[in-house]
Amino acid sequence: SIQGGQWPIVVAVHVVVVAIAGLVLLGYFGASIQASPDGIRERGFFRRVRESPIAEIGSILLLEIYRDSALDTQPQLFVCDHQGRLLLRMRGMFWSRTDMDAVIAQLDVPIDVADGTFTMADLRRTRPELLYWFERFPRLPAFWARARA
Repeated sequence: SIQGGQWPIVVAVHVVVVAIAGLVLLGYFGASIQASPDGIRERGFFRRVRESPIAEIGSILLLEIYRDSALDTQPQLFVCDHQGRLLLRMRGMFWSRTDMDAVIAQLDVPIDVADGTFTMADLRRTRPELLYWFERFPRLPAFWARARA
């Protein structure tokens, strides 16, 4: 039981937490990718819209990547420009293989389906430009935690 006079604080914290959870859900379910022969349009988690016309798209790379500390894999699709810079990434934890195949079918660009399965360490070593900044430096959070202690 909460002592008298503390209820307003508990209710306020509860309302803030529920509001944040609602915003997270809106962002998650609002994310989308639209592919057409003209290019791709991505609405990201934070509602940012990025469009890439087909003329900017140079290649597609489809990999099977081991999940962290697991034996099963997830597909990941990387759409890159002509210089190899990442335009779009579809991770198997959020997008199905069917979704990835639908994007591939719409874009008339070279596709590289890599043989074999890769780890994140393999990807960090061979194609770090395809990863998010925090995936390039996996030990950074542990370093920060030790530095603050």
